Amino acid sequence: MPSVDANANPPRGVDFCETQFPVDGGLMTSGVISNNGDSGIGAYGLGIQVLGIGKTEKTVTEDLSLNFKWRPAERWFVELDAQKTKASASSTEVWGGSQTWADAYIEPGLDNPKVTLTTNPQTQIHAGNVAGAVQTGVDSNGDPVYAYTPGVQTSTADPNASFWLYAGEGHHDGTGDLTAVKADVQYEFAGETWFKSVKFGTRYSERSQINKEMDVNWASVAPSWDDTGLGLFATETTPAYTTVDFSDFYRGGVLQGDNTKFLAISSELLLDPVKLANYINNEPTFNNADGSSKVGWKTQLNADGSVNYDPARISDVTEKTTNLYAMMNFDKAFDNGMSIDGNFGVRYTSTELHSSGYLAYKAFDEDSQTTSTQAAPRTDDAESRDAPQDFLPETTLYLQTAATPQTVNQKDSHWLPSFNLKWNLNSEMLIRFGASQNLSRPNIQDMRAGQVVNAVTSNAKYTEITDKTDPLYGVDRGYSNISLDQIRITGGNPNLKPTTSNNYDVSWEWYFKGGTVSTALFQKDLKNIIQNGDITMGSTTLDGKTVNIVYSGLVNVDTASVKGVELAYQQFYDFLPGVFSHLGLQSNFTFVDASAEPPPPYVDANGDGVPDDFGTIYRFGVKDLLGQSKYIFNIVGIYQDKKWEGRVAYNWRSENLTSYRDYITGDPIYLGDVGFLDASLKYNVNRNLQISLNASNILDTKNKAYAQVNADGQRVDRFSFLNDRRFVLDIRYQY
Repeated sequence: MPSVDANANPPRGVDFCETQFPVDGGLMTSGVISNNGDSGIGAYGLGIQVLGIGKTEKTVTEDLSLNFKWRPAERWFVELDAQKTKASASSTEVWGGSQTWADAYIEPGLDNPKVTLTTNPQTQIHAGNVAGAVQTGVDSNGDPVYAYTPGVQTSTADPNASFWLYAGEGHHDGTGDLTAVKADVQYEFAGETWFKSVKFGTRYSERSQINKEMDVNWASVAPSWDDTGLGLFATETTPAYTTVDFSDFYRGGVLQGDNTKFLAISSELLLDPVKLANYINNEPTFNNADGSSKVGWKTQLNADGSVNYDPARISDVTEKTTNLYAMMNFDKAFDNGMSIDGNFGVRYTSTELHSSGYLAYKAFDEDSQTTSTQAAPRTDDAESRDAPQDFLPETTLYLQTAATPQTVNQKDSHWLPSFNLKWNLNSEMLIRFGASQNLSRPNIQDMRAGQVVNAVTSNAKYTEITDKTDPLYGVDRGYSNISLDQIRITGGNPNLKPTTSNNYDVSWEWYFKGGTVSTALFQKDLKNIIQNGDITMGSTTLDGKTVNIVYSGLVNVDTASVKGVELAYQQFYDFLPGVFSHLGLQSNFTFVDASAEPPPPYVDANGDGVPDDFGTIYRFGVKDLLGQSKYIFNIVGIYQDKKWEGRVAYNWRSENLTSYRDYITGDPIYLGDVGFLDASLKYNVNRNLQISLNASNILDTKNKAYAQVNADGQRVDRFSFLNDRRFVLDIRYQY
């Protein structure tokens, strides 16, 4: 729920979150960043958070395959295949977030960033803000005295200035079945004719999946702004934290100075959701006097530890696909030494989809009652103005609608022709030509009918009071307004269409002694590409405002075009003397010209010229195809004899678009040019035993990403990450 300027008319999330501001002084190269937003509780500096995630996964796959070959007559060949696969997968993910405070000196950069954290000498948490605080009296000034008073912060790992901020858990449980049968028949023609054989066949498959999902339910545990009070680790009856040292982060050198250690949620709790729930529910500082919990986060487990799956989060998808094909093979030799061969055919594919699930509604988070205290004063009406329920009663009721079942039945069919020709110019050179239509179906899980309805809102704050003599200075007044911006639907999309492509390629190839050289031209026209996006489904009027209903998730976008040229060379230098005769080289270079229809600048279903929601703006009309580089180059050096085989490979690609819209900045994100050096070495001890060593990312290359910040294409650093060097020793014995 984005915050906006109270003077905006009307207040909208886009005003704050999507407005770009000119920077006159250039980009920050170094400096200190701080914050006094938590000074009301005695904390100064940036909130430094540590997220710990514990994840457990289990998968089981059973597969049975049968193959039968039969030659009923001299020129007839029959092959039958059958497959039955059953699979199950379950996973649990537990989050635990902690926080402390520090001033940060930063030297940004993707290669050698530097951060030095310094605790602020003013930081001393007010005793009255601590979770479970017990007042024991008053001092001579009439101020309250508490049983426990935190000391001045000494480090970023000080339990007197570190607390449990939030928790979350998510669960997934799925089962799947695949049954497939296939039959192929081939007939070879007799005599010297153009047509050599005909092949035809069919394949039928039925896939089904049942998925149960509960998303990570992020919620607060004991922040200062919640009713629990600040859950300092120092006051916990049983410590729930462990100390983590980040001095070696990014191989060391990034986090400098003395403050490299932080308090994180214990891995014992992160790896066991039952222990996590028991701890939070039973920790005395998180509970009311009657033993009930003050914590906003609630477990998704039943009393026996099983997952309490919401029926609305269970989906059932069945996909039945029938394929029929026929292909003719031809071959003809000419008197001039040339010949041609190839094939042409067509495939018919038809798919029926049955997807059932629930349309569920996500209610607003509970409006916890926060009382006014001397340490955190509030106006009398602040409680009636601090949550969406206080301003949006109709929306509140709308989101309390019971989940409704929904079923989607879809059917699509396609004819997919293909033609391939090889023209043998002589014994060494040939030309190939190919043309075909192909399709790629969506992942069956992405077509689930289970969806969730959320409300996107914006809150407007009162104008900040800076006059310390004003009676309302530092007093929480709630919000001046909370408005509804959009009804958003997330989850699966059973209406996804398969991605189709028209493919054309032509190549010239020269096969000389010991090697090959080739040149290829190619073009691919894509339609119904699947990627994340938004679709306006309609509109509704709630609390006197008409807003759009927008599905946000995987959608089909219009078209894309990919064309280019590839050059390739491969040779073993067996004409060289001695050990050099075992050397070889492979290399190829590809130029790709790819473009796609860019997402619309923003969703504006009502045509008022104003974006419907801050999350739907796509900047600068970027037309690049996601994940596609313009230049790709690979080179492999080879050594091979009867005992030894060694390869050294360098793979390089130019920049490519990884996201049309970054979640944080809203800007397009590009991965920069990058190249990786890998190597492998194999030794055949004898006919049965082989030893091999594989090395990846030998040069320890970083992946770097950049954000485009204006229409002129200016880029700024966004993030970088290391893939690490990897070495794998493999010993293989065959008998």
